[in-house]
Amino acid sequence: LTLNLPEMWEVSGYNRVAPQWAIHYSLAYTRWSQFQELKAKSTAGDTLFEKHEGFKDAYRIALGTTYYYDDNWTFRTGIAFDDSPVPAQNRSISIPDQDRFWLSAGTTYAFNKDASVDVGVSYMHGQSVKINEGPYQFESEGKAWLFGTNFNYAF
Repeated sequence: LTLNLPEMWEVSGYNRVAPQWAIHYSLAYTRWSQFQELKAKSTAGDTLFEKHEGFKDAYRIALGTTYYYDDNWTFRTGIAFDDSPVPAQNRSISIPDQDRFWLSAGTTYAFNKDASVDVGVSYMHGQSVKINEGPYQFESEGKAWLFGTNFNYAF
């Protein structure tokens, strides 16, 4: 099975707009339109599986801010929107993708100039979508909480 993944580009930035404040921004574009089918062939060249996907190009836009409270504490928050590459007429039970809205927050605590710990949380809310598979109709809605922590040490 050969799966060619699409190229993407992203324009992002960070600006320290005040001594204690910074903004972050990002626009990403992925050329999913090249993913039109999922096909598996045998070594003899026979098609074993073929499924039309018909993806479209998609984008992601994000905006965030950082607040530098003091030498030890830093706080971050952000929002993002992910455009689904799956057109409504091509949604399936196997790939029930939908547009997603993200809210994120996190903090860094610096023990000293070399060691720090990051803690973050994100909430993802996927749009409620309908999926038609033959005579059946389904509804899909994605929601997720993501948590992360990281220890950093510079040497």
